[in-house]
Amino acid sequence: RRAGLNTDQLVGGLKELNRTACQPALADAEVERIAKSIGSKSAGDPIRIVANGSADEARVAEAKRGWSMQNVRDYEVEDVDFIEDGVIPPGVTIYVGSPKIGKSQKVEHAACHISETKPVCYFAFEYNATSMAKRFQTYAHLPATYLRAWHQYDLLDSEQEPLEFIADRVQEHAPYLFVIDTVATVKRHTRGAYHEEYAAMQEIKRIADQASANAVLIHHSKKAGESEIDNPRELVLGSQALSGVPDNIVVLDRHDGCTRVRGWGRLIEDFETLFEFKDGDYQRV
Repeated sequence: RRAGLNTDQLVGGLKELNRTACQPALADAEVERIAKSIGSKSAGDPIRIVANGSADEARVAEAKRGWSMQNVRDYEVEDVDFIEDGVIPPGVTIYVGSPKIGKSQKVEHAACHISETKPVCYFAFEYNATSMAKRFQTYAHLPATYLRAWHQYDLLDSEQEPLEFIADRVQEHAPYLFVIDTVATVKRHTRGAYHEEYAAMQEIKRIADQASANAVLIHHSKKAGESEIDNPRELVLGSQALSGVPDNIVVLDRHDGCTRVRGWGRLIEDFETLFEFKDGDYQRV
């Protein structure tokens, strides 16, 4: 994009790269989505690499200039579509629920559905290989052609820091969606001050933003008190920074014998969806 290519040129180039270098190749619609996402970014100044400078200097200078109103007018804002209707909104979502309530199961199911046509990376860092395989075998009847998953020992054997591992895999696979299960397995430890927790969550969100990817960050909820019952958005365990940084908050719980998914976000209307789990699949009530 910084070389000045427009969206049509990006589409053509990425389709050719997809055809020759990707196995299995992505669907054309997914390649076009990636190209349009890249094309929506400002081209900025051409990159100039000089003897005493670097490409990073041009990027820093561009960042310091800020946005003009013309930049705002030219920015292509894509229509907001759910990643999975009634389950995962677009952007970065913190997905919370009490332990063993089924939040990971619901997101695993959604990931398998989505990965029938679009690339999904699932970082199952709470599980060893056996546990992860057993969980996903529940959905073995789904193609999940573009799903890639990693368990906790993949991370440990890589000898990388958690966010470095995730950033590298996201860069390598260019997913439409990636899932971190759970936030606690990757978030940098802090002393708990709001500004420290905010910065630690920003480090996670930045991976998605820089890759133009959607993300689900699975996290535990705290025990509900009276105020949280009235406002479920207060159920996110820990600092308010954990709910302040992501684009969306989704709460999963049980209601009238069904799995209930409720969400709030910056670019979406509040939503509530009920599901029943039957015959290895979630069905809307």
